Amino acid sequence: MTTAPREAALEKQVADLRIALELAREASKDLRRAGRAEALSILLQHGAENIGDLIGSHPIADTGDYGEHWDEPKLRELLDVTGDDPTLSLIDRLEGIYWDQVAEIDALTERAHPPGVRFRHKKTAGIYERIGEARLQSSTPVADMATLVLYRGQNGALWVRSPAEFNERFEPLTGDQQTS
Repeated sequence: MTTAPREAALEKQVADLRIALELAREASKDLRRAGRAEALSILLQHGAENIGDLIGSHPIADTGDYGEHWDEPKLRELLDVTGDDPTLSLIDRLEGIYWDQVAEIDALTERAHPPGVRFRHKKTAGIYERIGEARLQSSTPVADMATLVLYRGQNGALWVRSPAEFNERFEPLTGDQQTS
């Protein structure tokens, strides 16, 4: 498989993973919301007079006073909590796969279009030199630490786009056009 089709296939996988991650997150939110409602119902059925059964106390070393804390084993028993949330584990696995795929796309893009290669903008026909890739630390909708392509226009202005958007909007010049 050549780099461009492989990169396109990986980008499709990343897009599919992004959708699966969002669905898993939403399902997890719904499950957590339902779980909190169920826990509240169980606590209310347990009765206020019995809530002390779920609270422990411990001495505070410096003052000699006592502090209170939830008796976690009793609370877990009451709420029938036995282990980790499998939904969160699924989300963690999906996120790991997602970032592995993004890294592979980034590596393929870097090999396919090394720094110094010149490109023509498909719409405007302007010529741009690909300088390389950079990491963006941002609070805008672009993902934090996303890999971006840094490129320079003929007027010296620097621009940044995602690798997928760059490849969609630009095409490399032919061999003899690279030097002119």
